[in-house]
Parts: sequence; C-alpha cells; structure tokens
Amino acid sequence: DAMVVLESSQNKDAAHAFIDHVLSAEVHASVAEFVLYKVPNPEAMAMVDPETLEAFPTLRLTPAELFEHEPELDLGTEGTRLWSEAVTRIKTA
Repeated sequence: DAMVVLESSQNKDAAHAFIDHVLSAEVHASVAEFVLYKVPNPEAMAMVDPETLEAFPTLRLTPAELFEHEPELDLGTEGTRLWSEAVTRIKTA
C-alpha cells in the first residue's frame, strides 16, 4: 500500500499529518490486528497483542522468512501476455 500527497493538493500539511497518523506505531499495530497482515513498522509489530501473534504465527515471520514462501513461477511468453491482457482489461474497466 502507498500513500502520496499530490503536488496539486490544497492542504498538504493536513495530508502529511494524516499519513503520519496512519503510520504511527499505535495505529499501525491496530491495522495489523484488524487485517491480520504484517506491517513494515517494527515498533507497531512489537505492540501487537501477543494472543494475536500466537493465533496467527505468520505475523511473526521475518521479511526473509516471508520471502521464502513467495512462489516464483515463470509464466512464459504466452502466460505473461495473458496476464498483461487481464491486467489491462481490469484497469480499463
């Protein structure tokens, strides 16, 4: 996920304040507990309820461990073409 402040934004200070709030350890910890997805904020992950971490051990995986579980699959030329077409159809729908 990414957040940006557009150059054309009329209230950049408020936008930056909102982003700072969302990325604070307290809020990020609650996001991790709500969506059950690891967040890239170590302080936030340290605040996640230990019972949640026990119930969902994937939240405790290190980045290296997470990467080990990422499947890599060469789709080949035809598969890549089909994937690209599908993404284009979704984006232009």
